[in-house]
Formats: sequence, C-alpha cells, structure tokens
Amino acid sequence: MRLGDPRQPATFALAVLVGFVVARFVGVAVHEVLGHGLFAQALGGVFYGAYVSPGSGFAFVFIPEGAPPAFDALVGLSGILVEVLLGIGVLLAYPRVRTFLGRLVALLFLEVLLVYSFVYLALGALDATAGDAAHAAASLGAPHLVPAFIVAGLLWAVAAAYGVSREVLRLTAPAAPTGRQFLFVGLFWFAPLVAVLPGLALGASVSDSLLLYFALFVGVGGGVFALSAYLASRLGPAGPPPEERPTGSLAPLAVAFALVLPAWLVPFGPTASTAHGLLFREPPLEAEPTWVSAQAVNVRVRLTRELAVVLEFRFKGVPTLGGPLEARAWASYEDRAYFPYWVETARGMAAQITNVTRYAWSASAAHVDPLGTIWLGGEDLPHPRVVVLEADPAYRPLFANVTDSGGRTFVTLTAYDPFRSLRVPCEGCFVDEVEIAWPGDVDAPRFVLVNLTAQGGTAAPAVMYEAANDVHVARFRNLTPSEAHGLYAVTLERLP
Repeated sequence: MRLGDPRQPATFALAVLVGFVVARFVGVAVHEVLGHGLFAQALGGVFYGAYVSPGSGFAFVFIPEGAPPAFDALVGLSGILVEVLLGIGVLLAYPRVRTFLGRLVALLFLEVLLVYSFVYLALGALDATAGDAAHAAASLGAPHLVPAFIVAGLLWAVAAAYGVSREVLRLTAPAAPTGRQFLFVGLFWFAPLVAVLPGLALGASVSDSLLLYFALFVGVGGGVFALSAYLASRLGPAGPPPEERPTGSLAPLAVAFALVLPAWLVPFGPTASTAHGLLFREPPLEAEPTWVSAQAVNVRVRLTRELAVVLEFRFKGVPTLGGPLEARAWASYEDRAYFPYWVETARGMAAQITNVTRYAWSASAAHVDPLGTIWLGGEDLPHPRVVVLEADPAYRPLFANVTDSGGRTFVTLTAYDPFRSLRVPCEGCFVDEVEIAWPGDVDAPRFVLVNLTAQGGTAAPAVMYEAANDVHVARFRNLTPSEAHGLYAVTLERLP
C-alpha cells in the first residue's frame, strides 16, 4: 500500500475530508452570496454583509417594506435553489471527468450541493431550526408548505444520496466484499463530520437552533446516508463494469485546500460566533428595526400650563448579537436612526399611555441625542432616539381630570404603562423609566403637588426640580416587571 494511494481507506478518508472542506466552502459561498445576496439585490433589496465557512454561513440582506411576501420567501429559498442548480451542472459535467480523484471531488460537490441542500430544505422547514424553508413558509403565511418541504426534501435527499452512493461504489470497490464497500461508502459520508465538529466546539456561542439542526442532521441525515449506502451495496454499482481510471494527482486538491483556508480564515474568521466577516456597506437605515429584539423605553409625560400634554420618548433598540460582525453592523446605527419606525412606535404607545387616539399625535421633534442618555437596567446608555409628540388641541379635555372643591381647583394627570396595564399584551415587557412632569414656576407657582400615586408595582418615585427645563418631575425607574406600575398619577392644585 502506498501512503499517497487514494484507493486505500486511510488516504481515501483524508482525500474525502480535504475535498469536502473545499466543496463545502464553495457550497456555502454559493448559498449565501449567489443565492441570498444576489437575489436580494435583484428584487430591489440590499445585500450588505456575509460570513462564509465550511461549516456554516449567513448573509445580511434587507427586503424593503411593502415588497410582496413572495420576494422575501424567494430570497429565503434562493440559497438552496442556486446550490441545486450548480449541483445539476456538476452532475452533467461528471461523465467528462476521467481521473479517480477528479470524480471523487465531483461526488463530494454533489454531496454538498444536492444531498446536503435537500436535507437542509427538510430540516430547515421546522420552526425550531429557524431554517430558510421555515422562513419562506412564514413569509407566505402558508404553514401547509412545511410538511411539503419536509417530505420533498427527504425524498430528494434519499434519491440523490442513493445515486451518489452507487457511484462511490462504482468508483472505489465495484467488485469488493460488502464489508469493504460499506467501509468506503461510510468514509465518504461520515468522514466530513470531522470538519464540522471542531466548528461547534470552537464556537464562543452556539444557538439552540444550530445545535438542534446539527442533532437532527446527524440523526436524519445519517439515516439518509446509511439507507442510500445499504441500497447501493445491495443493488450493486450502477452502469456497466467501470473502466480502469488513472488515479490523478493529489496536488490540485491540496492547492485548492490551501487556497480555501486563507479565503475562509482571513476575511471571515474561524466560526460564526467569533467572525469579523465582510461588511460591504452600512446596513440600510430602514433595516434598523430588523436588528431590534427588545427596546429600552423612557417616557416623560409633561403637563403644560394650558393643561395639554407633551410626550417625550427616548428609545434605544436592544439587539441580540451573535459575534463581532453583527456588532459592527449594529454599531453603524449608534448615531443614525430610522425615524418613521420610532415615530410610529411612539404614536402607538401614546394612545395607550393617555387614552388619546394615536391619530391625534404628531411628532414635533425626532432626532438622535448625541449628548443625552436613556436609562436601562441601572445604566445610562448614550445616543437615544428622541421623539416628542404633541396632540391636537381639540383633545386637550381628555388629558387631565379637573375638579373644583371649596373654591380650589385640582388637576389629576394619569399615565399608564401600556404593558403592565395589560393594554398591550407583551409578556415581561415594561417601560424602563416613567416621568410625570409639571410646570415649575418657582418664583410664582401655578401648580402645587397634592398627591402622587402609583399602582401595580413596587418602584418608589424620586421627586425633583429641573431648573434647566423649569419643571417638577416625579421619576420612576424600573429594573424588573414586578417593580413597574401599571398606572402613574399626580394630583396638583392649580393656583389662581
């Protein structure tokens, strides 16, 4: 046995492992760049970043608001589509490949482009795996597509894996005993796992969906591979007796592997969770809401001398970031914001805070405050998105309850936390900071605090005077849902 003979199990396994890394890197690049990326661009969206590795990849794409749901679904499925089309091209070119190693590498490309893609179509249809097929079904509002994707993906995966397995037998051990046939087919299908496991082990953080997908892939995919290998060994290799093929040189495969390593590690990084990746441009302004998994919200409800109310919101998105590349993309929003989103968010909350319809409110200011902060969880975060809302004067009587008693006039201003008051269903949500403010007029007071109440939580207020704005402020800061109140109210005496 020669050490460099790929027809022997040890060298065959090494060639399979090296060739799989090359094929998988190309397959992921095709999936993310030529699939998701270029399809998004072609449909009027934006492709602004990517991560590619032999283990996994992702693309940062944005489809404009108002685009048909079919566009979003097509972008979601485009990675699989492009891989399958390229796999068909490799399949058509396969008969022209003359050497043993050349055909082995072509079969590895078919494994990646066809079998792996169809398995991903099936497993990625499950909500828990957060795959492309599940995203497409959700975009179309068509849950019936989920079982269709699962069945079609598994059937095509078995068919493609069976065809590849028979060709592996034909190439490696057409007349060998069953045990040796299983050895080569097993090495072909399962040696690549050696390239996947280190990526999971090295990942600084691995999502539950990725772990679930990998577990399902090992179980379901392994079953597909084993079934195809069994059927192929029982039925024998396809076609007439194979002709003797030249072995070919390992050098081209080694060169391809040597090129893939720097193409992977230098621009992208070893794992998705530690990736610096490629950010082609700043994320579109309109994409800011897609990064936000939660929101920090501070609101000041300010009573004016005329008994109108001005609402000042301070927002900041709180993303769930998976690594340095995502952190770089999110950092681009530090000093810019998509205000149509934040204004509409503020108007929706205003209706629940004050009982005055959202259509009454208009934004008198909307900007990123370069010097201000927003309070969240005991910290002051910089660059909040500030939205100031004022309502049509016709709604003024709805803001405050004015009563006369014994010749004295009292004004009660009530504000609600939309979430803790259950006006907006959201488990665990609350407003981080609520402030009730009224005119200061220290030299000639117009309003005197009579009573300050809050119901539903435990947070205690801090009452202060802001000289810069000439207002008195009752501030409630909430760390947990249980601390946040559902209702906040101040009663003031209005002096003549």
